[in-house]
Amino acid sequence: MRITNKGEYGLRIAMRLARNYDNGEPTTTHEIAQIEHLPEDYVQKLLWKLLRAGLIESRRGAKGGFVLAKPPREITARQIVWTLEGGVFEVACIRFMEGEKRCMYLDLHDCGLRALWVNIYKKVNELLTEANLELLIQEEDRVKERLTAMAGRKVIPLTPHI
Repeated sequence: MRITNKGEYGLRIAMRLARNYDNGEPTTTHEIAQIEHLPEDYVQKLLWKLLRAGLIESRRGAKGGFVLAKPPREITARQIVWTLEGGVFEVACIRFMEGEKRCMYLDLHDCGLRALWVNIYKKVNELLTEANLELLIQEEDRVKERLTAMAGRKVIPLTPHI
Protein backbone atom coordinates (compact mmCIF):
# COMPACT_ATOMS: atom_id res chain seq x y z
CA MET A 1 0.00 0.00 0.00
CA ARG A 2 1.26 3.44 -0.78
CA ILE A 3 -0.22 6.89 -0.41
CA THR A 4 2.46 9.44 -1.17
CA ASN A 5 2.50 13.18 -0.68
CA LYS A 6 0.50 13.44 -3.92
CA GLY A 7 -2.44 11.64 -2.35
CA GLU A 8 -2.25 13.35 1.03
CA TYR A 9 -1.73 16.83 -0.41
CA GLY A 10 -4.45 16.21 -2.98
CA LEU A 11 -6.89 15.34 -0.22
CA ARG A 12 -5.88 18.46 1.72
CA ILE A 13 -6.40 20.59 -1.38
CA ALA A 14 -9.80 19.01 -2.09
CA MET A 15 -10.86 19.48 1.54
CA ARG A 16 -9.86 23.16 1.32
CA LEU A 17 -12.06 23.56 -1.77
CA ALA A 18 -14.86 21.64 -0.04
CA ARG A 19 -14.80 24.08 2.88
CA ASN A 20 -15.51 26.90 0.42
CA TYR A 21 -18.09 25.00 -1.64
CA ASP A 22 -21.21 26.49 -0.04
CA ASN A 23 -20.13 30.10 -0.52
CA GLY A 24 -19.29 29.42 -4.19
CA GLU A 25 -16.14 31.50 -4.08
CA PRO A 26 -13.11 30.14 -5.95
CA THR A 27 -9.87 29.54 -4.08
CA THR A 28 -6.57 30.45 -5.72
CA THR A 29 -3.50 28.26 -5.91
CA HIS A 30 -1.67 30.80 -3.78
CA GLU A 31 -4.34 30.74 -1.04
CA ILE A 32 -4.32 26.94 -0.89
CA ALA A 33 -0.53 26.79 -0.77
CA GLN A 34 -0.36 29.40 1.97
CA ILE A 35 -3.10 27.96 4.18
CA GLU A 36 -2.03 24.32 3.79
CA HIS A 37 1.71 25.13 3.98
CA LEU A 38 2.43 23.45 0.65
CA PRO A 39 4.73 24.49 -2.22
CA GLU A 40 2.68 26.57 -4.67
CA ASP A 41 4.10 24.92 -7.80
CA TYR A 42 3.22 21.47 -6.39
CA VAL A 43 -0.31 22.63 -5.53
CA GLN A 44 -0.67 23.85 -9.13
CA LYS A 45 0.37 20.46 -10.54
CA LEU A 46 -2.11 18.60 -8.35
CA LEU A 47 -4.91 21.05 -9.15
CA TRP A 48 -4.39 20.50 -12.88
CA LYS A 49 -4.62 16.73 -12.44
CA LEU A 50 -7.84 17.11 -10.45
CA LEU A 51 -9.14 19.52 -13.08
CA ARG A 52 -8.41 17.09 -15.94
CA ALA A 53 -10.22 14.36 -13.99
CA GLY A 54 -13.31 16.56 -13.72
CA LEU A 55 -13.24 16.71 -9.92
CA ILE A 56 -12.69 20.46 -9.81
CA GLU A 57 -13.37 23.41 -12.10
CA SER A 58 -11.39 26.56 -12.74
CA ARG A 59 -12.83 30.06 -12.79
CA ARG A 60 -11.12 32.83 -14.70
CA GLY A 61 -10.88 36.49 -13.91
CA ALA A 62 -9.80 38.76 -11.09
CA LYS A 63 -11.73 36.68 -8.56
CA GLY A 64 -10.86 33.40 -10.24
CA GLY A 65 -9.48 30.20 -8.83
CA PHE A 66 -10.71 26.66 -8.30
CA VAL A 67 -13.95 25.14 -7.02
CA LEU A 68 -15.24 21.60 -6.63
CA ALA A 69 -17.13 20.31 -9.66
CA LYS A 70 -19.67 18.54 -7.40
CA PRO A 71 -20.88 18.82 -3.83
CA PRO A 72 -18.34 17.57 -1.24
CA ARG A 73 -20.49 14.55 -0.32
CA GLU A 74 -20.26 13.37 -3.96
CA ILE A 75 -16.46 13.35 -4.16
CA THR A 76 -14.69 10.50 -2.43
CA ALA A 77 -11.19 10.13 -1.08
CA ARG A 78 -10.81 7.24 -3.53
CA GLN A 79 -11.48 9.51 -6.51
CA ILE A 80 -8.89 12.01 -5.33
CA VAL A 81 -6.23 9.46 -4.40
CA TRP A 82 -6.71 7.32 -7.52
CA THR A 83 -6.57 10.41 -9.74
CA LEU A 84 -3.25 11.45 -8.25
CA GLU A 85 -1.68 8.11 -7.31
CA GLY A 86 -3.14 5.74 -9.91
CA GLY A 87 -4.20 3.40 -7.11
CA VAL A 88 -3.05 2.78 -3.57
CA PHE A 89 -2.67 -0.93 -3.19
CA GLU A 90 -1.01 -3.14 -5.75
CA VAL A 91 -1.97 -6.80 -5.68
CA ALA A 92 1.17 -8.78 -6.51
CA CYS A 93 -0.80 -11.43 -8.40
CA ILE A 94 -2.08 -8.82 -10.82
CA ARG A 95 1.33 -7.17 -11.21
CA PHE A 96 2.84 -10.45 -12.43
CA MET A 97 0.25 -11.06 -15.14
CA GLU A 98 2.08 -8.93 -17.73
CA GLY A 99 3.16 -10.80 -20.85
CA GLU A 100 5.20 -13.90 -20.11
CA LYS A 101 6.00 -12.86 -16.54
CA ARG A 102 3.54 -14.59 -14.26
CA CYS A 103 3.26 -15.26 -10.59
CA MET A 104 4.38 -18.86 -10.16
CA TYR A 105 1.38 -19.44 -7.88
CA LEU A 106 -1.21 -17.82 -10.18
CA ASP A 107 -2.71 -21.10 -11.36
CA LEU A 108 -2.94 -22.63 -7.90
CA HIS A 109 -6.37 -22.56 -6.33
CA ASP A 110 -5.05 -22.68 -2.79
CA CYS A 111 -2.88 -19.57 -2.72
CA GLY A 112 -3.75 -18.04 0.64
CA LEU A 113 -1.70 -14.94 -0.01
CA ARG A 114 -3.68 -13.99 -3.10
CA ALA A 115 -6.89 -14.07 -1.06
CA LEU A 116 -5.27 -11.92 1.62
CA TRP A 117 -4.00 -9.32 -0.87
CA VAL A 118 -7.31 -9.14 -2.71
CA ASN A 119 -9.21 -8.72 0.56
CA ILE A 120 -6.89 -5.94 1.71
CA TYR A 121 -7.27 -4.28 -1.68
CA LYS A 122 -11.08 -4.43 -1.38
CA LYS A 123 -11.09 -3.05 2.19
CA VAL A 124 -8.79 -0.15 1.33
CA ASN A 125 -10.99 0.73 -1.64
CA GLU A 126 -14.16 0.45 0.48
CA LEU A 127 -12.75 2.81 3.12
CA LEU A 128 -11.58 5.35 0.56
CA THR A 129 -14.94 5.19 -1.22
CA GLU A 130 -16.92 5.68 1.99
CA ALA A 131 -14.83 8.70 2.97
CA ASN A 132 -16.27 11.60 1.03
CA LEU A 133 -15.00 15.17 1.43
CA GLU A 134 -17.96 16.20 3.56
CA LEU A 135 -17.24 13.42 6.08
CA LEU A 136 -13.52 14.22 6.14
CA ILE A 137 -14.24 17.86 6.97
CA GLN A 138 -16.67 16.87 9.71
CA GLU A 139 -14.06 14.55 11.22
CA GLU A 140 -11.43 17.28 11.03
CA ASP A 141 -13.77 19.62 12.93
CA ARG A 142 -14.40 16.95 15.59
CA VAL A 143 -10.65 16.47 16.08
CA LYS A 144 -10.22 20.21 16.59
CA GLU A 145 -13.04 20.20 19.16
CA ARG A 146 -11.43 17.30 21.06
CA LEU A 147 -8.05 19.03 21.07
CA THR A 148 -9.68 22.19 22.38
CA ALA A 149 -11.45 20.29 25.16
CA MET A 150 -8.26 18.45 26.12
CA ALA A 151 -6.23 21.63 26.26
CA GLY A 152 -8.94 23.50 28.14
CA ARG A 153 -8.37 26.48 25.89
CA LYS A 154 -9.11 27.57 22.35
CA VAL A 155 -6.99 25.85 19.73
CA ILE A 156 -5.93 27.82 16.70
CA PRO A 157 -7.42 26.04 13.66
CA LEU A 158 -4.87 24.06 11.67
CA THR A 159 -6.67 24.94 8.44
CA PRO A 160 -8.51 28.24 8.96
CA HIS A 161 -11.41 29.20 6.74
CA ILE A 162 -10.55 31.66 4.01
